[in-house]
Amino acid sequence: MKLWKKILLRSAGFGGGFALVVCAVIGLVMWYTNRPKPPKPWDKHAISAEYDYVRPEGEKDNLSFNYVLQNNTDLDYRVESDAGIDITGKLKDQREFSEFAGHYVTTEYPIFIPARSRVRCSLKIPYPYPVKEKSNPSADERRQYTTEVAKYVTEQMGNLDGFVLFDTDKRYEIDFPSGWEQRVKEGSAKK
Repeated sequence: MKLWKKILLRSAGFGGGFALVVCAVIGLVMWYTNRPKPPKPWDKHAISAEYDYVRPEGEKDNLSFNYVLQNNTDLDYRVESDAGIDITGKLKDQREFSEFAGHYVTTEYPIFIPARSRVRCSLKIPYPYPVKEKSNPSADERRQYTTEVAKYVTEQMGNLDGFVLFDTDKRYEIDFPSGWEQRVKEGSAKK
């Protein structure tokens, strides 16, 4: 075989092999970049909630659980509407969440918490409290009333262990702890 034929065959073999390797690498890169990506994990520390009190609100005296939200990030947190938001109750006995459907637990929108700041927030459930607060109560009477409401929640909703808000867009999970049982204990100790 002549020398120029050997060189031509080797060059063609090398070029074909190189093209095959390049195609394989490009195919792997395309597959890797287009594969389904797992969702990022829920961030349970970005926003924290601290129980404040529970009291009836509105015409029907439905229960309103009041919390203080703390933004632990360097970015403002804003939620304009309930789109992408799911709020549910936590159950003690089953160690699970109650149903998400039907927006049973609601809050007011928009929610805005500046970076590294605290704001008040209330979660409402359509569960009326049977006793009206007297008009123009003193600070002590108001505290006693909220203690009685907390006692009612403890007795009537003994399986409720707080609430959880899931922001599916930002992947934030905000835990709203129960605090009404502690409020009842504190109120009983002051008597």
